[in-house]
Amino acid sequence: MIQITRHAIKRYQERVMPSCSDLEAELRILEAATHGVLLSRKGKYRAVQHGKAVLIIYDDANISVVKTVETVNFSGFWKKKRRG
Repeated sequence: MIQITRHAIKRYQERVMPSCSDLEAELRILEAATHGVLLSRKGKYRAVQHGKAVLIIYDDANISVVKTVETVNFSGFWKKKRRG
């Protein structure tokens, strides 16, 4: 099951598609969460990219919660170099 937070919808509208409605943003986030490419995983969080949007998803048991949406240019934990 996938849950999308209100914060994620707001960030999608703000950063990826400013002119879309709440419903359209929710549908596009759902599509990105199911068809996106896994960029990185850190603990229970994973970064999934679809187009120019990167979703930060928290996995807990059988529930995936989309916490926020970033752009590809954002330097999050999926771009950091590992030591060693």
